[in-house]
Amino acid sequence: MPRTMLQLMGAGHVLVTGRAVRVRSVKTLGLLAYLVLEPRAHLRARLAALLWPDDDEAAARHSLRQAVFWLRSANGAALADSLVVDGDLLRFVPDDSVEVDILHWRRGSAPAGLPGQPAALPIHPAPLLEGRRFAGCDEFEAWLQGQRQALAEAVACRALLPEPGTAPGAASSVDGLMMAARAAARTQAYGSALLLAERALAVAAAVSPTDPRQGFDLLLFKEAMLDRMGHRQDQAQVIRRLKALAPSLGEPALVAQACLREANLNAYAGSDAAALAAGLEALRLFREAGDLPGEAEARRELSFLHWRVGDHAQAIVEARAALGLHRQLGDLQGEATALHNLGEIMIGLGSPGQAMPLFEQAMALHWSLGHRIGEVLTYFGMARALRRAGSTQAAGHRYAAALALAEQHGERTMQARALHAMACLAIEARSLDEALVLLGRAIALDRSINYAHALGHDLADLAILHTMRREALQARAALTESLVWFESVGDDHAIAAARARMADLDADHWAVFRFDDRAAPIKSHLQLAEGKVYCAFESSIAGG
Repeated sequence: MPRTMLQLMGAGHVLVTGRAVRVRSVKTLGLLAYLVLEPRAHLRARLAALLWPDDDEAAARHSLRQAVFWLRSANGAALADSLVVDGDLLRFVPDDSVEVDILHWRRGSAPAGLPGQPAALPIHPAPLLEGRRFAGCDEFEAWLQGQRQALAEAVACRALLPEPGTAPGAASSVDGLMMAARAAARTQAYGSALLLAERALAVAAAVSPTDPRQGFDLLLFKEAMLDRMGHRQDQAQVIRRLKALAPSLGEPALVAQACLREANLNAYAGSDAAALAAGLEALRLFREAGDLPGEAEARRELSFLHWRVGDHAQAIVEARAALGLHRQLGDLQGEATALHNLGEIMIGLGSPGQAMPLFEQAMALHWSLGHRIGEVLTYFGMARALRRAGSTQAAGHRYAAALALAEQHGERTMQARALHAMACLAIEARSLDEALVLLGRAIALDRSINYAHALGHDLADLAILHTMRREALQARAALTESLVWFESVGDDHAIAAARARMADLDADHWAVFRFDDRAAPIKSHLQLAEGKVYCAFESSIAGG
């Protein structure tokens, strides 16, 4: 059995006897990928200049020596025989003890039975070193982008060929549909992505024999789109299918994934005990399988569950455990978002001063990795901390920074959240015309991505704004539509509050419509490639 697996498709991991190990640095990982994918001898000076271009020659060569030393000596010298040193030359020659996922994928063969690994390679692998950034290394970044593009083109070509044992054209139809679905999801066109996924499921169901693992993956994608759109009833049906299918696949990690999805759904449905039970079951399964990335994901989910119900002490315990696992894995993006999540928990604990250093650490990592969406989220978290600390002007600057960066990178979810927050500040300052424009823009964005979870709260605040402007008809229209969205996501608490507010409006009880008495923040998340990132936003109406 191979001792070492290099997973370069995706975020990039080194597994030794089936367990992920922490790589010394992101540049060490980049060096390893470069040597693997450029199978020839390389001059040390050339490699040093490629990955440490801003250092002087001596410092760059010193950094290279440290990276090579780690690769050859760490983890029982698992890579010592493959990393060949010949004077001033380096090259990588994988022997029988080392498996490389992208090389297997190119050959169309599966790795030889690594513990906890799937028996077959994915049809559509993740991009090479997905999410990793090499700040200042322009030439290396250009090389990496070229490798990612070549892999994407190979995926597209392979998708045109039917898999063995399938009807001609059937597999390519499923693959083509899912490529389009994922492209739609990346642009936050979740409705289109959902329709494409449903078509792929229908095509896959017509194939004989059916591929249960493919069916599981398609259902998991469909469930993710329903989650983003807030369609909880449909989401619950898909999760039941996932839970029924997962045990038959013989992979505990898939059962754990289904449990995590169930925990997430139950959290938003207000079924706290059921959510916690599902999260703990996922953690147990990941730990039994020795799946450290999965364990980190489960810890993050458990922390989220405790945070949502106000159990901040236990939320901190789980968030710190997740942070430790991300550091152990050398997952810098995971580390950054774990720090961000701890900052959000500290705000909920009433300690915005303790939250700020955590956000600042997260921001430094996001910046170094070039992770712009992470920067947007952390700007937003910083703004919330500053606002809770009474620094309204500074909070406004951070919200504006979050908005500008979200607009630059097309992140419409956070554009809408930043606009909503800025509208709240404008309302509190009694700048009602400005607030109306900002809130209108937020609502338009949430409509464009069909973000049901937020639209009800957007419209409830719009109703408050209209009452402050003595615009009863517009306030009633906004409340009426907010009820539609709250009902679509099954938020019983918000439904009851909106109906009570409508009764007050009908009775001309204008005095009860106050913006200063804010409800508890609506605790939500964004599901990024590196896991769940916490995000709380304010609303004048309490949600479930």
